Formats: sequence, C-alpha cells, structure tokens
Amino acid sequence: MKTSLVIARTAAALFAAAALTTHAQTWTTVFDSSLVGTSGVCGDISTDAEGKVYAAGRYIAADGSSVAIVQGSSDQVAHWQGLDTYFEDSLSYAHNRAIAADPSVNGHLFAGGNLNNLLPNGTYQFDTLWFIRERNPVTGAWSTVDDDMALSLSSGQ
Repeated sequence: MKTSLVIARTAAALFAAAALTTHAQTWTTVFDSSLVGTSGVCGDISTDAEGKVYAAGRYIAADGSSVAIVQGSSDQVAHWQGLDTYFEDSLSYAHNRAIAADPSVNGHLFAGGNLNNLLPNGTYQFDTLWFIRERNPVTGAWSTVDDDMALSLSSGQ
C-alpha cells in the first residue's frame, strides 16, 4: 500500500513538473475593431477550401444599435474586407452567432444569428427573430434564406 502511494505521489509530481515546463501557444491579434473606429465582437470564425478566413459577429453602429457583420480575409488575415452587414430597422440588436463555408464551392457561405430589441424601459426583448443568410459565390450577394420566430417561443435555451 505504501509503495503504491509513493508511486502515485511521484507520478503526480512528474505530471505537475511537465505542466510547468510545457509552453502554451503564442497568440497574435489579427484584427482589432477599435483601430478602425468601431466596437464589436466575433461570434465565430471559419475557413474555406482555399484557406480564406471568415469572421462573423456584430459591431456597434453610431446610433448605438448592433449590426450583424461578416468579414473575410484572403491573405492570411493581414487585411479584412466587409462582406455583409445585416439589421432590421425595427430591431436594435443583430448578431451573427455562426458562420460556415461550403467545402465544395469556394465563397459559398452561410451565417446565422439573432435579432433582439432594446425596449424603452432599458431591457431587451431577447430572441425576437433567428436568421440564416447565404452568400452567392458567383455574385457575392447575400440574402436571408431562413428566419424564424418560433425559436423565441422555445424554452430550450
């Protein structure tokens, strides 16, 4: 019994020492929205078969509302290009939560998120509308291909 306790403690000490000497990955900021005069968040990142990188999220507009955005980079994230912005005039908060690239057709993208509303009393009306937007790989045009208010009635969140 005493031998197995010594072995367990030795193994734990070796594991702890290995953890202290293992180095984490180095991270680099590749886009800082504050440098271009906006404030926002990223909801998801994806790549396509060509190695292009896409980021979806939201930014804060000058009037304080949130606008859903998709950005893309074709040069290893050295430069970003706005590909889509989406909002509804009657709702004050739009946010892309996810993005996916079709692996068989470069530039064929799907982004999805939700629209909410800031009420006059300062509280949010959450999950007013969920949406999916699709990018046509030939024209680059985006369109809403699905939206659903039924999810706002779901209790599974």
